[in-house]
Amino acid sequence: PHNQTKKSSAPPISFILSVLFQLMLAPISFLLVIFSAAGLANSDTLTKLQSLVLDTSLLALPAIPLLTALILAILRATQSKHYHLAWNLISIVSITIYVFYALSLTP
Repeated sequence: PHNQTKKSSAPPISFILSVLFQLMLAPISFLLVIFSAAGLANSDTLTKLQSLVLDTSLLALPAIPLLTALILAILRATQSKHYHLAWNLISIVSITIYVFYALSLTP
């Protein structure tokens, strides 16, 4: 008898939501850096290194969620044993670190 259940090839909803979350987080983090760095740059109290970190964050912080989404997609597609939704924490932790850094620069 054919009592075998057919294995679905559709990705689970957790994967879809995870990738969508990362794709939404990229422009949000870009806007976060633009407005916070612009406000801090107007204070004229930043050192060259602090200014460089803020400038680098403008491109790096939005790239992290995009790379995370790509990593999740590749690991899911290859059915890697390293696929886990904990990869989402990379973006959240990096944005949190940036927020604390920007707050530490506030006069």
